[in-house]
Amino acid sequence: MKTIVTPVDGSSSAIKAVRFAADYAMNHDCRILLLHVLLHGKIPKGLREWAQVEHLVQSTPPGAPEGPAYGRLGTLNFEPRETIPYEALTALGEAVLQDAEETARNNGAANVERVLEDGDNAGCIIELARREEADMIIMGSRGLSDLKGLLLGSVSHKVSSLAPCTCVVVR
Repeated sequence: MKTIVTPVDGSSSAIKAVRFAADYAMNHDCRILLLHVLLHGKIPKGLREWAQVEHLVQSTPPGAPEGPAYGRLGTLNFEPRETIPYEALTALGEAVLQDAEETARNNGAANVERVLEDGDNAGCIIELARREEADMIIMGSRGLSDLKGLLLGSVSHKVSSLAPCTCVVVR
């Protein structure tokens, strides 16, 4: 085993997967590729809450004029709107990756790289694993999506079915 792909979205399930991947990488001298796929459309409530708790953005009270937010991401402010601009999605993705990298390194991983992609979640995960000739994908069982994601089929299920390598789903 040389390369592990670990998708991250800021969810607690993804953080568990990062910790698992870091432990495995530390014990088997592997490289971890942390992958965040940009979200489009409506931002899941869980990711909004994560961004606020991590002081990445400030919520705008309903009816208040939009003003500068504060936190690591500067002047992003994506509430009460349902969607946020591409630049904000990119900044949020970078923050998710930065936190995941810190978690991986704090849990013993020495060789960690960050990858930010735009596209279909499962497709990007599978393509990165193919492109990098990954030996394993370690991912969380449930992300930040709402119930609609369960009805359409989960990313972890699709990836585990189509992955070109071993796929470990962490609960």
